[in-house]
Amino acid sequence: MTELRLGLDVANTHAEGVVLDEHDRVLVRARTEKGGDGESSLRTVLGNLVEDHRLDPSRITRAVLGSAVAADAIERCRGLRRVAVLRVGAPLTLAVPPLGTWPLRLRHSASAGEAVVGGGAEYDGRSVSPLDGDAVSRFLATVAGAAEGVAVTSVFSSAAPDHELQAAEIVRRELGASMEVSLSHEIGTTGLLERENATVLSAALLGVVERLLASFGEMLAERGIDAELFLAQGDGTVMTPEHALRFPAYLLGSGPASAIRGGAWLSDVMDGVSLEIGRTGATVGAVVNGRPHERATPNELAGVRANFRLPELLTLPSVGGANGQTRIATALNGAWRAQPRPTLFVVGGGAAAAAARYEGFGETIVPRDGDVARAIGLVIAPAAGHADRVCANRPAARQTTIEAARADAIARAIHAGADPARVQIVEVDEIPLTYLLDPPIRISVRASGPRI
Repeated sequence: MTELRLGLDVANTHAEGVVLDEHDRVLVRARTEKGGDGESSLRTVLGNLVEDHRLDPSRITRAVLGSAVAADAIERCRGLRRVAVLRVGAPLTLAVPPLGTWPLRLRHSASAGEAVVGGGAEYDGRSVSPLDGDAVSRFLATVAGAAEGVAVTSVFSSAAPDHELQAAEIVRRELGASMEVSLSHEIGTTGLLERENATVLSAALLGVVERLLASFGEMLAERGIDAELFLAQGDGTVMTPEHALRFPAYLLGSGPASAIRGGAWLSDVMDGVSLEIGRTGATVGAVVNGRPHERATPNELAGVRANFRLPELLTLPSVGGANGQTRIATALNGAWRAQPRPTLFVVGGGAAAAAARYEGFGETIVPRDGDVARAIGLVIAPAAGHADRVCANRPAARQTTIEAARADAIARAIHAGADPARVQIVEVDEIPLTYLLDPPIRISVRASGPRI
């Protein structure tokens, strides 16, 4: 019996789903405007899929979900866990306290308390000062009983994670072995505040992801589907439930990335510009080497700057009339500079009705099934892992760091669900950190592979 694969995506305005057969053909598909909460829309779409006479639900062996539930929880300050926020970096980082730039409502919803203690590292991994373990213990005593998780961020932990690991040991000793601890060197990249923010958001979202997985599993079981589960990541790849529970914030921003990947796959485009047209707006992005082109600078969600891996996007809230078409054309022309006349592919619920042809492109493609490109992108996406390191710009240090980052990226890709026999390194970037004396380099490695 051949396997079938299910993809479901819940966006802000609608929900969509597809089932692909063993030849990557769309067997059944469904789409509905979002009504009420996201779970009810998801149930509607899933019900429409499994009630199709062409589908035997028992043949579905893999199910992938993309959901805006994590972003909604942050925007609405609902369902978040309260997190003890520990920064290792006194006295050098006291000018801007942890969460000092957060909106007050979100800070009150997510924080059980914040502290800065002595410790941290230089960019080359040398210790600034020993970790102040006594200060860590005193802080933990003040949040015991209130904290549902702990987020630890140390200065230049990308180069030397030792103090974060030591702090985690103290947390489990003081608050119990079951206390969830999020460490910034595993989650974010360079940039202390952005990395700290990403780590706190990830810790605060753990309960949201737990409830999402439980609800999704129950929903499938009710329909007679016994499938391996995956969740979408914000960079257009997917991950296992175990990976999602370890890095909950990786769910953020997955919808647009899935649309780009799905649209590129439907259009047979490796490099080009993506336009997703919805009921209330449009989103412009790009695909490079078959992957959504990532944003190089920190992104902002609900007033919080963080350094998640998300696609470079330009969102237009209104696209009606001639003015809307002009705004789309302007956005498209600024989205791609690598070649003079790139391919443009148009997806989303409004793609079929888009009559405009935009100048400056070699070809405009409106692919069949493009209105469910997000769900298709989930089904065909690989699993991936990333690793970021900072090291001195010296040959020996650089080589050692690259080797360690490659191994870490592969391990994370496998943990996210990639086949160990087929995972491979797909990108190695070296970025000089020119704002520091004796500039070090940031090593960024991506590993990717088809799912098992």
